[in-house]
Amino acid sequence: MVPSSWRNTPPGGPFPLASDNWLIEILVKSLEELSALQTVEPQELRGALTKWMQGASESDIEEVHPDAWEALTPRQLETMIPWALTGAFEVIAALAGRPQLRETAHERLDPVRIRDGIPDSALSELVREGADRVRVSRIAAEHSEPTANHWFVQQSVRDFVKERLEAEEEASAAAEDERAPVEGLD
Repeated sequence: MVPSSWRNTPPGGPFPLASDNWLIEILVKSLEELSALQTVEPQELRGALTKWMQGASESDIEEVHPDAWEALTPRQLETMIPWALTGAFEVIAALAGRPQLRETAHERLDPVRIRDGIPDSALSELVREGADRVRVSRIAAEHSEPTANHWFVQQSVRDFVKERLEAEEEASAAAEDERAPVEGLD
């Protein structure tokens, strides 16, 4: 059976992890590589992963979902869960005899969001280049606000975030310059 959420979400549309936690729960129960997560309550794991992908700070996640966050390791977030999801997509598509489901699942579930802890895979490059994922996620949330000016020019979330990060860096550098003592003035 193909999950209706894979068929009914428009390409490029928001696809929250919460609607497909059943797949992660099955993988946790089935794969030895994720066995450390078997002791975590499914709703706790779901909550921790959702917060992670929304860009919450690690301390905020740990405060709300301490057991799940303690059980989750960087290796699971960066490698094992995305790898397991990718494999599951392949198997489901093959069993359903619908190879296009693999691409649909990747577009909608987007395992890279789990690896990088971001709400949109278009932001992955920025995080991998060293941008703070919490800042990236905060700015990306502003992109979603209907009152944001980018709506008039249809600016992509990546470009919006990149411009804002650059503007914040410039403002921070300017503020630092203002605080720096001037040579010869003692």
